Amino acid sequence: ILEIVNIHTSCGCTASEAGKKSLMPQESTAIKVTFNSKGYSGEIKQFVYVHVDSADLPIIKFNIKAKVVKE
Repeated sequence: ILEIVNIHTSCGCTASEAGKKSLMPQESTAIKVTFNSKGYSGEIKQFVYVHVDSADLPIIKFNIKAKVVKE
């Protein structure tokens, strides 16, 4: 069993949550990421860090890229 211990992001403008916190072998879950683009423009890069209870890979880092276009 793999336990998702914590999820945090590189900025307060980005929030995330996991659909499930406990995963059996070969099981997966979605991680919902929300970005508030207020005050941003152009190319944006944020990070989501998923902390798990694995000694081999305790933190999984996801790169989130977006292009904010002002209307």
